[in-house]
Amino acid sequence: MAITLISNSGTFRPAYNPIQWVVSSTNVSRCEFVYLCDVYINGDFIIRLKAEAGVNDYGYFRIERVLQDYLSKDFRHNLVGFASNTNSSCEYYLEFREQYNTNYATTCVGSDTISAIQYTSATCRAWNGALQYKELLNFSANSYILNSSTTKFLNFTPAKMRIPLDGYFVASFLQVYSTTPADTLEIKTYDSSFTLLNTYYLDNDTSPVISGAHSSVGCGPQNLNDHSEQLSPVATWIDSSVAFYTVQLLDATTAAVSGAILFEIDNRCTKYNKYRLWWLNKKGAFNSYSFNMVASRRVDSTQVTYDKLLDVSYTEGDRGKSVINVDAQEAYVFQTDRVRKEECDYLEDLYTSPEIYVSDSNLVELSIAITGAVYNSGTASFVLSVPSGYTVPVGTKFIYFVSDGSPIGMANTGGGVVTDIDSITGYYETNVPATINAGALITGYLVANVPETKIIPMVRTTTTFEDNSLPKPTNTAINYAIELQPSYKLNIQSY
Repeated sequence: MAITLISNSGTFRPAYNPIQWVVSSTNVSRCEFVYLCDVYINGDFIIRLKAEAGVNDYGYFRIERVLQDYLSKDFRHNLVGFASNTNSSCEYYLEFREQYNTNYATTCVGSDTISAIQYTSATCRAWNGALQYKELLNFSANSYILNSSTTKFLNFTPAKMRIPLDGYFVASFLQVYSTTPADTLEIKTYDSSFTLLNTYYLDNDTSPVISGAHSSVGCGPQNLNDHSEQLSPVATWIDSSVAFYTVQLLDATTAAVSGAILFEIDNRCTKYNKYRLWWLNKKGAFNSYSFNMVASRRVDSTQVTYDKLLDVSYTEGDRGKSVINVDAQEAYVFQTDRVRKEECDYLEDLYTSPEIYVSDSNLVELSIAITGAVYNSGTASFVLSVPSGYTVPVGTKFIYFVSDGSPIGMANTGGGVVTDIDSITGYYETNVPATINAGALITGYLVANVPETKIIPMVRTTTTFEDNSLPKPTNTAINYAIELQPSYKLNIQSY
């Protein structure tokens, strides 16, 4: 074989760090010799790279810039279960050839020829990570690819990850499915004295089984409850009795193949609207944190004007100085509540992220059509026509009005609470009293405050992060603020 592999940066590598392949050839002394490297990504030929012989007559190929063009992100804040992040990683392999003049003499009077494939690499993987200087010095793929209870998630959370009961969180990880698959997510719940309450399992039973190199699982309280509410019977895994819970990935033998993330339910009250910020971290996962203190909004507006000559016979309302262009941009400042010192490193990544989103959760008053009702062991269950994009979760309080009377012995007007959702029929079970074991199509409407979440893409304008984990005076609170702009303009008008 003319070409021999000398070294490579590894077969599983972050794409925003150097990825270099070095080869040698026994034909390097031939006239007009160059090394050729064909790059295949996800099975498709992408580009042919050329390199002249360098130090030690080796061929040096840096391929990270090629791979970066085929990577982006996968953002799913409300993910239920497992998902493969096909945009966040890719598979690639390389074919090496050589090109040289057919004339062996030094005059190089012959024509150039390209050899057959001399060396083919194994299938390699890259993901959208960018390890920092110190991390890369000690980088080992085995630290991040599912393997044992010491394997790291890509989220690098604090020792205790605080999260509100209605918060979403998505944990991301790397796996080589043929050897170390994530078969199950184990969830253990604890009370305030750290006494084990329950153990739950979320199976990776998506068809086909999620096997991508870069994968995620929804494991925030709301992600898990959205899953458990789909079970039969409906359940709530993370409720007000839970003070802490852990999540950990297991393989098919129930052996741990990842470290555990410890979540602490954050019950701190706030009189302000809660915003949850999401950002793409350096390791290629989306982190999130709640900013619960007062937020402010402003509008920055610029305009271009010109002086217009008035007509001799101008009328009232005609302009002299006139506006050609208006450019208006919103800006928001979000603030955290008190932050623990161990959370500072976690938040630092927010201030350097290229991808930031704000999750704005509000209660929206909806008038929902009632299209039916049935007797259910002394209470009424409603058939509701819920507007697209909204859900009516268990625990929602409501008032109702039935326009044509009820045949199941319930009052024509009243109020109640959604106590359950029948996963088979879709009926919304309530605590509204009913006395007649019959059912009928009725008409009316129900008024309830239901949650609405808007995801807004943002661009950071804050340029400085202060590391408040360093020693501070006693009783000094740690808080952070960040200014963001929506990624779209509020107004662009030209005349």
